[in-house]
Amino acid sequence: MEVSLNFHKGNVLDLSRESIKDELVFPVFYEELQLLGFDKYFDFPLCKEPICWAVDRKGYLLYLHDGRIIAKVKKPSGAGGKPEFLFVDETMKELSPVDMESFRNFNEEHLLKIQEKQRSSLIASIRSSEKKGRLLFPTAEERTHR
Repeated sequence: MEVSLNFHKGNVLDLSRESIKDELVFPVFYEELQLLGFDKYFDFPLCKEPICWAVDRKGYLLYLHDGRIIAKVKKPSGAGGKPEFLFVDETMKELSPVDMESFRNFNEEHLLKIQEKQRSSLIASIRSSEKKGRLLFPTAEERTHR
């Protein structure tokens, strides 16, 4: 199990790495950890900040905290399927939340690039809809005449 992501000062994911483009990485909050049964292995706070990061791989998810793989969980098959823990790092007992202020400060440049990319994509969608004679966001008057 290998992940080519970098972490800065603990649990702050470095978005500048080229390798992040090849990975589907997302934050994981306490609700998901509880639902999956992580509370059997780890102590973590019930807070609004993410607790760890997950990397989506074919057939399983890798959960990372402070740059370490803390668990490998097989994805459930079908609706109602149960996830299966394939690996748990039992040397780490306590998971602290991501310091979001540090995350934002450390990744500010990259977050602005992501924001601009999303903004440009939205503008392109609006222009495309307008060219086709459809309004993506109809006016109040147009909504009442439907």
